[in-house]
This record gives sequence, structure tokens and C-alpha cells, in this order.
Amino acid sequence: MVIQGIPQQIPIWWNLRRDDFPSGNIDGAETQIVVLGGGLAGVTTALFLAELGVGDVMLLEKGGIGEGASGRNQGHVNPGNISIESVFRRYGQDALKSLLGFEYASVGLLEEVIERFSIQCGFRRTGYVFLAEDEEQARLLRERQALLVSVGHPPELWDARQCEARGFPDFAGGLFKPEAGQVHPVRLLLGLARAAQDLGVQIRARTEVYDVVPQNGGFVVRTGRVRARIVVHATNKPYLLGGAATALKVGFLPIRGQIVVFSGQTAQEVGFGTVDGLVYGLRRRQELLLGGMRSVSPSREEGEEDDTAVNSAISMALQTYAQQRLNVPESQPYSHEWAGIMQESPDGFPFVGRVALVGNQYVICGFGGHGLPGIPGAARALAQMIAGQEVELPRLFAPRLDRFTRSV
Repeated sequence: MVIQGIPQQIPIWWNLRRDDFPSGNIDGAETQIVVLGGGLAGVTTALFLAELGVGDVMLLEKGGIGEGASGRNQGHVNPGNISIESVFRRYGQDALKSLLGFEYASVGLLEEVIERFSIQCGFRRTGYVFLAEDEEQARLLRERQALLVSVGHPPELWDARQCEARGFPDFAGGLFKPEAGQVHPVRLLLGLARAAQDLGVQIRARTEVYDVVPQNGGFVVRTGRVRARIVVHATNKPYLLGGAATALKVGFLPIRGQIVVFSGQTAQEVGFGTVDGLVYGLRRRQELLLGGMRSVSPSREEGEEDDTAVNSAISMALQTYAQQRLNVPESQPYSHEWAGIMQESPDGFPFVGRVALVGNQYVICGFGGHGLPGIPGAARALAQMIAGQEVELPRLFAPRLDRFTRSV
């Protein structure tokens, strides 16, 4: 929808109500576990905690459910969408294999949960292709394929002709992962939230937490006064205690991503991105979603925290790319655009687990722009950890205090 030639700066996913949960401050409430944050990480963790029956669970969200990053992404469910070469060089093959195995299993868990709770969110495995713009990038894709084969996740290698046949002309090659999928992120999140409610989780939207204070072996969560034995921080600005809180807040780098949508496009459904990650997109039924191009901004949009604004230079760059590379007619403007904030941890990996030296507090945050494939597995593992069960998480996710700070 275009009003006076200006695309609407809200995600196309926001065609559903997100404000039908109880809201407002709570005074005097008591619960075993309080989860702070109503995005995918918080809602999924609360759901798994309720399934395990570890005690009463309350979830608090300062805005509406799905108003943050969880409702502003493109809907990619793409395991292993990281710089696998960097992980391999820095941490070795075993660490890479563990990380990829975890994310692929996490996507399988997501699919199982969607089916078990009958969540109508349009999940389907349409695949994802990395595209090479020239022969040098095609060579890099061949090296990436060999590395993925070595850790047990062999992708398909496309030549230029196969790329053209699948709607990507003028590309030198591609690396296709058929296991990747796409989803309507807000319908997914609302379905998970309602499933959690059905299991007894108390969800409070538009209820801002401004402090967490230790008291009598537990905590007082100050939004009014909520008493809890365990606090789970499923937000990128956690209210942890002491020096760990300050370090964690400083260490996370906000990055503003931007997406434009072209309506009326018909092509094979698939996710895609360039080898260097500068452009990424999603072909859906009758829609092309395109994001990236932060490189045209002098700041690369790093440090930006206003998700109500868009960068006009990026808008123009994305439209030009769509016309020159993806056969979008020059006469067709994009119909929607919006921004979302990704929070990048100092080392690029999420924090999942119990934080040392701050009592009975846990974190699940810092997934950057890659939360959909990894969060389900991380949330289940965290719930199992709280329940006292043995869990297996990639060691790179451990919330060690030395990971909290960002070196300059």
C-alpha cells in the first residue's frame, strides 16, 4: 500500500493484532520464574518451561508481542547463515560441526512445535541460495561447499545456467541449501504465545521492567513489584546485577537493517543472498522482500537504534539492485519498507545459559539477525537447564563474563 507515493514504514507482517494480551504494571504478584522479553526467545523459552512443569511462569514485555526484531525480520529460517569459514579458522572443525548440527536440529524442532500446536504461520522449506556475482565469488562458493560437505551438511552447487533457470539471471553460480525455509514471523510468535498461555504462562504486554533486585533468596522485578525465584533475560538489554550488567549492555552493538517489498512478483519461492552478505532477500508468493545494502551508509547503520526511521540512500540502493539484478521493472516501486534493530554480540554468537556471580539469573539473547533457526533449540536447552536436566549447547554460546565486553 502506498499513500501519497510514500511506502508504509511498518512490516508487512503486522496485519494481525498484537495487543490482545493483558497489559500494565503488576504490584504484589509472585511467580516461580519470570521471563523478560516477549520476542521469539522469551516466548519460546516460556513455552518450554511450561511444558516441563518447573513452576509458575510469567512473561513480561515492555511493548507489544512481536513489535521488536522478532516481528521486523524477513522470515528466513536458514540454519548456518553465518561465516562458516571464520568459525572454522578460529575455532576448528569440531566447533563448526557442533554449531551447524545444533542449528539444523533447532529448525527440525521448530517444525515439530509448529505442527504439534497447529500454528498457522506458513512455514515451508523453500531453500536458500548463496549467489556469486562473478567467477571469484563462484570459487569461494566451491570452497564453502567443500567445507559444508566435510561437516555433514552437503549443499547443491549451481552453475550460471541453473541460477538463470531459477530466476537469478546474470549470476555466475550459487550454493543451494534445500533444508532452509521461510515463515510468517508474527503468526509464528503469536501462535507460540497462545500455546504458552494455554499451558498456564501469564503473559503481560506493555509492562516495562526497570530493575531486578535480589531479595530473600530470589528477586523483585520492579514493574510494580513482582517476586520471582528465577529470572530469565530474553532481551538484549538485560537488568543483570553488578559489573556483568554494564559490560553486557556495552558489548552489544545495535545495527539497523532495512527491508523493502515489491508486490506482484512471481517466481520460485526461495531465500537468497550474496556471498558477501551485502544483499539478502526472500521470494514469497506474490512478494519479493529485499534487505541489506548497509554498505552505502557511512556508519553501516551500526549504533543506530531508531527502528521507526529508514535510510533513503539504502532504499534507493535496494531498488536499483532489484531492477538490475532481479528483473524488477523500473516502473514498479516498492510497496513497503521498514527497519529493524539487530543486536550483535562482541563475538557474533548468542548468550545462552546461567550467568555467573549474579544469582539465579539466565540469559538467552544476542542472536543478531539469525534468531529464527537457532532460538527454538536454545530455548528448549535453557528450559531444560533450569529444570536441572543435562543439556548440550554449543560451547560458543556459554555466557562467560569475558564474552560480555567488546574490544575496540
